[in-house]
Amino acid sequence: MRDAHQGQRTGWAKQISAPVLVCGLWLSVTGAAAADVPDLNEARRLLDNGNAAQAVTLLERDLLRFAGNPDFDFLFGTALQRAGRTGEALFALERLLMVVPERTDARLMAARIHADRGSAALAREMLSPLVGIKLDAAKQKQLDEIQAVLTEKGRLPAMSVRGYVTVGVGRNTNVTGGPDQSSLIIPGKQPARLPPPALPPPVVVTQLGTAQKAADNFGLFETGVTVTKPIGERTWLTGNAVYSAGYINKRADVSDAALGLDISLSQKVGQGVFTAAMLAQNYALAQQTYRISGGYRLNWMQPAGESTRLNAYLQQLSFDFPIRENAIDSSVRSVAGFTGESSNEEGVGLLQYGAYGGTDKAKDPTKPHFSYRLYGVHLGGSLRLNSDLTFAAGHHYEAHDHSAQDALYLLMRRDRLHTTGLTVDYRISQNLHLVPQLTYTKNVSTAALYTYNRGAFLLQLRWNFDNEKN
Repeated sequence: MRDAHQGQRTGWAKQISAPVLVCGLWLSVTGAAAADVPDLNEARRLLDNGNAAQAVTLLERDLLRFAGNPDFDFLFGTALQRAGRTGEALFALERLLMVVPERTDARLMAARIHADRGSAALAREMLSPLVGIKLDAAKQKQLDEIQAVLTEKGRLPAMSVRGYVTVGVGRNTNVTGGPDQSSLIIPGKQPARLPPPALPPPVVVTQLGTAQKAADNFGLFETGVTVTKPIGERTWLTGNAVYSAGYINKRADVSDAALGLDISLSQKVGQGVFTAAMLAQNYALAQQTYRISGGYRLNWMQPAGESTRLNAYLQQLSFDFPIRENAIDSSVRSVAGFTGESSNEEGVGLLQYGAYGGTDKAKDPTKPHFSYRLYGVHLGGSLRLNSDLTFAAGHHYEAHDHSAQDALYLLMRRDRLHTTGLTVDYRISQNLHLVPQLTYTKNVSTAALYTYNRGAFLLQLRWNFDNEKN
């Protein structure tokens, strides 16, 4: 019964299902025919003393006897409304109005519940019979308050702007993402074998040079801004822009920067939210554009209880490498997956999890070994120790299974990437945070050139801003 009034309806009477309507009419007839009259004094006393829940319990004992009695239904609806059980309160009040439609006190209370719940159309429909009727001062005040609520809820919120600026310094044990070895034997680079009885060709050892593992100090600058503009009661536009730049102390050739932009349209449907977004990014390496990507993302968010949110998404991105020697890496990536987050009742602990899978297909059909299937999972969480200190940790796993034999290693390439992170967020002031972060990454590949490990420590200072809070 609590959820009987959750959906959108075209009229207050139409929202009651046939079985419930029959039941209500039966109760009305039997209640009206009853010879005894309800004693409501004790319930009124409880309400006057602020004990709405106790008043509801008391009235529920006589519900089958007196449902349909206007005074009983009005007091029962009032008690339910004050106890926060607004769906049941509406049922009691509308049952009353089916029998006595001229009860303005019940009509005003039902309209106020609809207005508070954001059902403006239902509230106005409930008030429509009062047009042109002169009300006493108390009821006119109630009507004015309802109109004020409808006017306020009818206004679209102003555009919100929030964002952050982060600067950081740290140490990275492998800024190149290269293997530990300074040289490797790569089968695809060996000389062709000669037929017997010729001697076997010499083994060629490939020197990795600047591609091998290298440790260095680095700095980070990152800033992002999110702009949200409501365009309807349940619809809004969101734009995001993020710029980041990493500065490597000695190896400037691997210093990178990225500019990402996206714009999305979100629509609330029931309790869920559907979002469609366009995505774009420009990634630069050594101050030269290395990769350009663009695509879309479709997302559905659905609450699962008061403390859990689930997201299902579908994303496709096109990667293009404008530098000629890197053009063979151009591909289209399609991924589908889900994420979720659950918090405890106090909100101090948060668990985050998810899984995904998809494909990354090379645009060059002559390079099938660059295409691969991918899948991954992640698990993480955070714990807020107090209002200023939060710990967070997580692990991410991603697997790549290539579609054809590797041209250099003459085998099927398989990569397994593990990333583990630990972050501490200490709030120095309302908007300023100190954030140390420790990350360890390990990629294990059947091709030795792509096997590497990396550890990084980053100390960040982050400033947040929000026009609605500042």
